[in-house]
Amino acid sequence: MYPMDYSSEPSHSELLTIQGDQPFNAEAPVASLVEFNLTPEELVYCRNHGPVREFDDETYSIVIKGGVEKEQQWTVPKLKETFLTVQVVAALQCAGNRRNEMGAIKSVSGVGWDSGVIANCKWGGVRLRDVLGHAGVQQGNSHVCFASYATLCQDDDYYGSSITLERAMDLNCDALLAFELALYYGQNSYGATHSSTDGSQRTLSDYCQDDTINVIPLAFLTVFFSEGGLPEIDLASTCNNLNGNVFPGTKLAKCLDLADDIRACQARGKIVTISLGGATGVAGFSSEEQAQQFAETVWNLFLGGDSDTRPFGDAVLDGVDLDVESGGGDGMIAFARHLRQLSKGGRKYYLTAAPQCPFPDAYLGNVISAVGFDAVYIQCKYIIALGRAFSILPALTILLKFNNYDNPSAWNYGVWDHWAKTTSPNKKVKVYIGAPAAESAAGVGYVPAETLGAIARETRAKYSSFGGIMLWDASQAYGKPFTPMRWRRIYMSSLR
Repeated sequence: MYPMDYSSEPSHSELLTIQGDQPFNAEAPVASLVEFNLTPEELVYCRNHGPVREFDDETYSIVIKGGVEKEQQWTVPKLKETFLTVQVVAALQCAGNRRNEMGAIKSVSGVGWDSGVIANCKWGGVRLRDVLGHAGVQQGNSHVCFASYATLCQDDDYYGSSITLERAMDLNCDALLAFELALYYGQNSYGATHSSTDGSQRTLSDYCQDDTINVIPLAFLTVFFSEGGLPEIDLASTCNNLNGNVFPGTKLAKCLDLADDIRACQARGKIVTISLGGATGVAGFSSEEQAQQFAETVWNLFLGGDSDTRPFGDAVLDGVDLDVESGGGDGMIAFARHLRQLSKGGRKYYLTAAPQCPFPDAYLGNVISAVGFDAVYIQCKYIIALGRAFSILPALTILLKFNNYDNPSAWNYGVWDHWAKTTSPNKKVKVYIGAPAAESAAGVGYVPAETLGAIARETRAKYSSFGGIMLWDASQAYGKPFTPMRWRRIYMSSLR
């Protein structure tokens, strides 16, 4: 056993059940885990064999050596600069998960885990095969071995693991050198990150009482084609298809209780839309004909059409938001165009999209440049669900994450400003800055409201497409100690 120094241990989530202090090992309550498709940061388990250390991205490095043509050393910034950053959804589970259950049958050694040492997260990083290819990996090797000497380990000189070289280089297996975790908030994000329920997500109509809110996409319609040929929607604890809450012969949830809330919001001048896709959504089309047929399905289920299986009853939504992060393709153009055709005449229906921050977006880049969208919400790391994209100021929006504001080479507001003015069919699109409403709303990126207001003023002075600020999510913006009056005062003053 090596001497262990735990004096610099970082803080850990208070929502986890601690199974060991030194080293720190903790798991999430199972009842909390099943509330989310993607596990919030505060519910991701901790499994350690020694002290936890925090590293500086600028100085911490990895070395590629042995079985390669040239030894290489990489910092995180150099990896980001040299290779394409991609994202992969992956479930991680400790090998000891449910050990207490096994121990009831036969004695086993190790940390006494219950069933919460598992997490489903969206990881960002560079493909391992790209890095190995750059180093000139020799195909005769059978495994890629990982060894870390950065911190002490209980049972050995280093932490170690390996995967086969075949898997590391497989074009269909995206093994990553991961350096970021993309987390989802908005489906009662405050309730998931606080033991108190005082700030938990309210009803839709409650948020609509605030005159500073003007747009609310309901997220998400997650599966385009499911049982009975109809889609699936998942609004987390607000409405889902669990416990038989579906139309017969389908997996389409009945959310009839939301009908009155939707009408109440619209009566106060709010725009309420349905957001399609999401990080784990099954989106995309096999043909343009299928895309056009789906446009008619969406029209009949949520907008001005007619169906016996309308999730929100006779409430008519104001439009559609595309948050497509897989699939996509030319079928999206056919879908958007046909939806536009169906909505011609009569009341106004809005068409919006939520592409990723890197320009152009892999799945929505073509469609937002081919069809006249009313608004585009640009996301970088965090996607918001129910109450996700409510606009703080009255205008149609593009959302941009502001974390890289102090880095001119990474702050790409100007790229989207140029797109809005030269490429977008709708030259009136306004670009909004998106920000976490509280420290607990995101793993990184939160800045005080006063700082965000200053950024907004500087951006407004430089870019004529600037529209204002957008917060995620509703529960965090209204959760204690962050009050809507405080945010309203800062944001309104930023646009004077």
